[in-house]
Amino acid sequence: MLKENTSGEQNVCILYFHGGAYTVGSPRANENVARRLAMSCAATVISVKYTTAINAPYPAAVDDVEAAYEALCASGVAANKIVLAGTSAGGGLVLALLHRLLGQQRTMPVCVVTLSPWLDLSMSYPSLDALSAQDVILSRAWTTRAAKMYAGQTAINTPEISPVHGRFESAPPTLVLYSKVEIFRDEIESFSNVLERFGVEAEFYAHNFAPHAWPMVVDDAPETEAAFSLIAQFVSKHTT
Repeated sequence: MLKENTSGEQNVCILYFHGGAYTVGSPRANENVARRLAMSCAATVISVKYTTAINAPYPAAVDDVEAAYEALCASGVAANKIVLAGTSAGGGLVLALLHRLLGQQRTMPVCVVTLSPWLDLSMSYPSLDALSAQDVILSRAWTTRAAKMYAGQTAINTPEISPVHGRFESAPPTLVLYSKVEIFRDEIESFSNVLERFGVEAEFYAHNFAPHAWPMVVDDAPETEAAFSLIAQFVSKHTT
């Protein structure tokens, strides 16, 4: 848990889910992102360790992040101070959890932030091939293997696996940052239409040449500073 708040008020609490194609990664490996979120947003950040697909397929990871969210709510943190955030597969987990909470009419976080979220594990959008030479982080081969491992015996288009197929009526305000040269571009832009169709207040910010999930992989670049500034403004707007 990382904290950055000098006031006497209750912290904004960001529940953060790391990336890694559901197969690798850990809170420790992504501590830099959690620390930057804490500093930029003057927030407490809880980076959640969830079950990767190497150990168990869906729904284990969604169950884990749901349990973390339930524990945070039970601890007394007000819903209007809770932000869900995630990178890549972790962004997909944020939206999978949100879909579950909406379906069960449960308490909502105040807002949602995702960085280059993985939204369609069927690997069916054209940018997966069209941008394969420009994406320096991801490949179709690796993500396809990871998608099959994560889904296990469950249909790949299940909304908790591929949130682009979900229903998001009454979802909280959502910020999505992504790159125009990442292979997930098309599914992310399709998701903007999904949120618009369901009347969700959403902001999509696209960088023209930064890599997939650039705030996680490029520490000191101006593009990273700008991304965390956008996130901080968005979180402040919806929590104050």
